[in-house]
Amino acid sequence: MTTEPPPSSVVDWIESRRILPNDSPFPGRYHFNRSPFQKEIVENLNPYSPIINTICLKSRKVGMTTAVEGAVGFWMGAWPTTILYATATEALAKQ
Repeated sequence: MTTEPPPSSVVDWIESRRILPNDSPFPGRYHFNRSPFQKEIVENLNPYSPIINTICLKSRKVGMTTAVEGAVGFWMGAWPTTILYATATEALAKQ
């Protein structure tokens, strides 16, 4: 049995595999050219990155959830294991 080596770039993995649904603002294959500032943030989620914590100061509705969902997909594909990804709605966050 052969196994693929883990991908080296989270960004490359997302851009080659993530396809957004037709009802999204930008349907089709996901590309970071719409939000290049997210590349470094997403690459920091690579387990081989020396970065331990990433703190983001950002505006709303810049696609960060979609980018992080791609990073979760990267982890699921490269190292299948139990993963908990939790997010909240704006109303829940205000409580």
